Amino acid sequence: MTKIVTKSVMVLAAAGLMMASLAPVASAQNGAPAARPSGNPQRDTLVKMQRSITTDLTDVRLEDAIKFIAETTGAQIEPIWKTDRGEGLDKESTVTLSVKGLPAIAVLEKIMTKAVGDEGEETSWQFNEFGAMQIGLKKSLNKFKRVEVYDIHDLLLVVPIYNEAPTVDLQQALQQGGGGGGGGGQSPFQANQQNRRIDPEQVEQRRRQRVDQEIIPMITALCEPTQWLDGGGEINRPRYFQGHIIVDAPDYMHRALNGYRWWPSTSFSSGSGGRRYVSMTTDSANSTVAEIRALPVPAVGGGG
Repeated sequence: MTKIVTKSVMVLAAAGLMMASLAPVASAQNGAPAARPSGNPQRDTLVKMQRSITTDLTDVRLEDAIKFIAETTGAQIEPIWKTDRGEGLDKESTVTLSVKGLPAIAVLEKIMTKAVGDEGEETSWQFNEFGAMQIGLKKSLNKFKRVEVYDIHDLLLVVPIYNEAPTVDLQQALQQGGGGGGGGGQSPFQANQQNRRIDPEQVEQRRRQRVDQEIIPMITALCEPTQWLDGGGEINRPRYFQGHIIVDAPDYMHRALNGYRWWPSTSFSSGSGGRRYVSMTTDSANSTVAEIRALPVPAVGGGG
């Protein structure tokens, strides 16, 4: 009895190892790249959305088109659909699109633009705190806000202009030099005015004035101008506090302000004198070795 149980356990263990070894292959065949997790769920999702897609869509429902992107990349996509309680994307709207070798993120943006059509609604995408990609109308994404504090000391740095240099009384200097005596004379330098101590409150007041009149208007004019209150939107304008600006806005607006520092690189290359070159169109986490071939490489000697 003991031998039978042991044998059964060994068979189950072997079967489990076989299934574990086949699981990544199955996911790769389904289109989802087996990317290594980086510890940043937002970056992992974006890496998956860098996968190249070639497809032809003709009058495809928007819901089905988004499912196709999610199944092909393996990324978690959360559309904000139109419901009786609020505005959003229409599941039943149709999309006609033909793309070849474009990253999935670019294809998704084109699909959303096609789905909205000429209605004038702006669409975008962003990440939630768990790394899922939210897509929908900007007015729908505006409900998911977070506060970020940005250091702008480098924008407030003022280079001092020293235009109060003392003057030299040449006549007095010559008279003192011609007297034959040494030392004890009056200094030929005459200060135009006494040095004044810089008032920190005045400096901070000037900084605040510059932020209110220059920096914040520039931000609201260049980064999503239609979403701020100044442009007819519903997002409060940034506020200034001690060399920082405080922004309470959705993720896609923070992306317009500061970008994603963890954005995956999209190209890798290496070469040696132009003789060897390797290029990849997507992040290395999505890359696999398709074929290994032996090719003749001419010898290089004598600087030739």
